[in-house]
Amino acid sequence: MDGEMFTKQQEIHFRDTKFFPYINDLFNDLAIRSEKIPYSKDKTIDRNTFCNYVNLPGILGERLFNLASNNSRDERIYLSHFLGLMLSIFSHNLEDRVRIIFRLFDFK
Repeated sequence: MDGEMFTKQQEIHFRDTKFFPYINDLFNDLAIRSEKIPYSKDKTIDRNTFCNYVNLPGILGERLFNLASNNSRDERIYLSHFLGLMLSIFSHNLEDRVRIIFRLFDFK
């Protein structure tokens, strides 16, 4: 069993029935804690709420926020970007995870 891989169908089933609902609930919880934007009806996560939640040292929390927010002008994380980041972080694909780590430490 150790090192056993899931079939593509099992991965899709897990993603759709377990992962997405969990990440969606997490997003909604963080959005409730976030400061609201007066001009928007969209649920979003603000910088302080996200950085407090991830609790990474130094600039790493800020860098991860920038990745999650897709560098949006209003400095908010929207559900689609949050899901995309979480999929990349928890992906079975090593290349996706390496790409996230590279982007996290790419201080250009």
